[in-house]
Amino acid sequence: MTKPQAKDQNGNLHKSRNIYLVLTVISVVTLLLTFFISTSGLALSTKIFCFIAVVVIYALAASGFYFRLAGKGEDSSDAGDAGADFVFDPDIEEKLSILDEANAFFSASLKPKDMFRLISSRVNEVVQFETCALFSLDDESKLNVQFATGKNANSFPKVSIGCDEGLAGKALFSEKIELDPKLRLERRALPKSLLEGLNSAVAVPLVKAGEVFSVIVLYGHDEENFEEDSIDLLEAIGERVSPLLSSSFTFEKSLSNAMTDALTDLPNERAFHLVLENQIAESQRFQTQRPLTILTFDIKDFSEFNGKYGHAAGDRILKFTSDIISSQLRKMDFLSRFKNDEFWAVIPTANAELASSVIQRIENSLIEKQFPLSDGENYAVRLNIGIATFGDDGETAKQLLQIAGLRKKQAKIDDSGSVILFPKKLVK
Repeated sequence: MTKPQAKDQNGNLHKSRNIYLVLTVISVVTLLLTFFISTSGLALSTKIFCFIAVVVIYALAASGFYFRLAGKGEDSSDAGDAGADFVFDPDIEEKLSILDEANAFFSASLKPKDMFRLISSRVNEVVQFETCALFSLDDESKLNVQFATGKNANSFPKVSIGCDEGLAGKALFSEKIELDPKLRLERRALPKSLLEGLNSAVAVPLVKAGEVFSVIVLYGHDEENFEEDSIDLLEAIGERVSPLLSSSFTFEKSLSNAMTDALTDLPNERAFHLVLENQIAESQRFQTQRPLTILTFDIKDFSEFNGKYGHAAGDRILKFTSDIISSQLRKMDFLSRFKNDEFWAVIPTANAELASSVIQRIENSLIEKQFPLSDGENYAVRLNIGIATFGDDGETAKQLLQIAGLRKKQAKIDDSGSVILFPKKLVK
């Protein structure tokens, strides 16, 4: 698709340069005439008359060129404005403007998955496709499909290819729109079953700060779905989509940072409370059919350890302990770090008996694998542990946190380190 206003602007620029050249020549000639008149043997009155004539002629010529140049500038501006309004079909321009509005309203408030769905639906109104997939580069130089919509969308997120493979890999390195009318590149890079019913593709690189951070690949049913004359339109789409997704990724990262402990990479206290409230709501809804237990841990004699071995070793033992605890929890369990050496865990669908078996596994694991010190010695990590179960110990977050905390304090003064389960009448 061509942009005719660009040609008009180039022509006007060329004419403007010619005008400046002519004006320069006239100025030089005027200076020469002035010099010759002043050095000639003409009478003084004649010289004055000649000087006045030269000044008048030069002023008229300069004024003429000025107004002509100003007129060209207005024409150029009008042409540019008109062209900007009608680069594409008005209907397409209106649909592209929706992406601009999305950038203004949603760029810093939607997670990437939701943003991609919004983008995919809007782009499909401008360029028809069967499948839309977002490829992103990971730390191992692999292009992974993060999200997909349309045909075979559930299978696409399982795809991982080399950074130099497929149409996405080609667009990643060329940093420009790439076409694959018969899927020659894609059929070599992707599983055959994934491309069933698809016969063409186009890759749109998404650029931020001069670098490609992701590639959107559109797949069509027909070989003629994407052609050379659609490249300008696809570039316009890419320019609008790039800031949307880039801001969305930044938004997700900021959320993650706000909910993550930097030392252990575990969720932090804020994240724990959000999860706990959600799990309590589920247990309140299903009561005894959905038990819930929370656990709290801290490291015995952690302050003494820090004083003896230093804070760097203290940081390492915190990471070591968090890894051991995490390794003994289920995927559905939620472990977080609060301040200092304090950890809390939400154990959904677990009663006190099941949670006690989890505690036993953690303690056994710490006995089997001790913390390595820099001088070749090992340090046996022991934990103070508290436990509280939904229903028996309370039905609110505040109640459960209080009971688990009390039991951990009791464990600190118990030499065996065992968990003390207070009778219900003592804690209420």
